[in-house]
Amino acid sequence: MKGKTLITLFSLLAMVLFISGVAAAQKLWHASGTVLTYVADDQGRGKNLMLDVGNLDKYRMFVPKGRVEAQLLILVPKDAKITGEVSEGSKVNVTFKDVGDKDNHVLVATAVAVKANKA
Repeated sequence: MKGKTLITLFSLLAMVLFISGVAAAQKLWHASGTVLTYVADDQGRGKNLMLDVGNLDKYRMFVPKGRVEAQLLILVPKDAKITGEVSEGSKVNVTFKDVGDKDNHVLVATAVAVKANKA
């Protein structure tokens, strides 16, 4: 009886951890900044967007230790919603998710909106 209870508890714990891991991976993040580069991905998945966010405090978890540049590399897949013309130097708002693990972050955009130039 004690063995079955222990197995049941471990099974429930594993299920809860799996569900929370899936939920955490689907969290959407938002970043604003200036596009440094916007080039085709070498694996044909879309385009790579190098975004200068100005301050890394909010995004420190996505950047390798020791790097001080306030830049995020975000994959923009072909099915991402893009509003406006994205080009180097343009100001954008990006909505993205982290589909990697805690040591190897892979940022994938779900939407990119180009900010209108103020005249």
